[in-house]
Amino acid sequence: MNLAPVFAIISPMLELRPAKPRGYIERGGFYPNATYQLSVSPHPDLLLPDLKTVPLTQIAPVLERMWQNLIRQRQEEAGIVTYSREVYPFPFEPLSPVVFAPTTERLFKEAAVPAIKEYCQWKGKDYLVVEEAGYLFPFWSQEELAPVEIMEGPLQEFIKENGKFPDTVGVVYLDFPSSVHTSVTGSEVVKFIRNNPSVLFIVDQANLYFSDMGASIRDDLMLVGEGKLTDNDLVLVTNTTTKAMGMAGSAVIAATDRAKDLLEPALRNEFPQALGFDDKSFLLARQLLASETQPELGDEGSVSEITAFNYRRLIAQNREKLKASLQEKFEEAALSPELHTAGPHIFINAGVFGFRNAQEMCDALSERFSIATKPVSVYTDSERHPQYNKYVYMAVPWNDEIMQAVLKAFEALKIASRA
Repeated sequence: MNLAPVFAIISPMLELRPAKPRGYIERGGFYPNATYQLSVSPHPDLLLPDLKTVPLTQIAPVLERMWQNLIRQRQEEAGIVTYSREVYPFPFEPLSPVVFAPTTERLFKEAAVPAIKEYCQWKGKDYLVVEEAGYLFPFWSQEELAPVEIMEGPLQEFIKENGKFPDTVGVVYLDFPSSVHTSVTGSEVVKFIRNNPSVLFIVDQANLYFSDMGASIRDDLMLVGEGKLTDNDLVLVTNTTTKAMGMAGSAVIAATDRAKDLLEPALRNEFPQALGFDDKSFLLARQLLASETQPELGDEGSVSEITAFNYRRLIAQNREKLKASLQEKFEEAALSPELHTAGPHIFINAGVFGFRNAQEMCDALSERFSIATKPVSVYTDSERHPQYNKYVYMAVPWNDEIMQAVLKAFEALKIASRA
């Protein structure tokens, strides 16, 4: 396939290149025998409520109701609504959930991939475009996506410029807020989507709600209303619950009416639909959604008694504490000045601790301190983008024991680097 027309048409501010394959990230994380598993998120021991058995025939309507309740609660918590819905309706309504699955990876493969291929074939499009550094679902489905090809480029800057794609681009996958760097807002993404009405956008927003609630609501694309998406936009939005380590949860695709029409042939006109649940995974999905939705239960400082609701807030607090400690002990250089994230993790500059690259620091943290992390470069093509090779991805500690272990490890590494 001739790629020259793509490069010739696209703005010089966005150079798209064929994307190379990326490695698979196991759900259990890197360095699986480490005492402190911080290479993947989130919390390994969430409090799950006892729930009554519900028949499998009720999966879709039950999960739909629970997701909508969660979204409404988040609006209330953000202070958008202070009165009862009966008197004062919510300013934003949730997009319609169309598909549920235990994991986002399964959703992407079984629902998004068929939609991508059908849309590209229908419109005569060739390419799915992704950010040059971001989450990897499209790469884990490259074989299934064929003949659609994956192209990559610096989309964050292109979104800010409100750029326009050429006719050969059919689909754009956005990891928003990004796993690696967040420099655009929800309103900028919506404006960008409107400027590219013939492109199908798939937005994964699993990193949302690990920061300020008001900011999260402003960036939440699962909501429709003034200043947000409308049903005339062509958008699928994926999200998932906070999950205990290695577990499945409740992942969802919500869709605008225009995008829902695209999904219909693949899903046999049944909305919403559930994929891949059995009795155990359905119960777990309900438990995790209840843990997200319920008000504070138990002691949020106790690992064994923390709900997902409290966990998200705890991570936001601990991230700021950790950043402040690192800046105090090691100055600004310890943290990445280039990469910012709204997710439950931070990025550490390995060079500050005397390492040539992030992989060396990850190995040292594992071997000397039994702390599992990973290089940020797993999210990108490290040969094409060597600037990412110096940064370590680390999930934010969720209790004092892990926080102190991390700070002591960094202190020891810094002392060793001066020896």
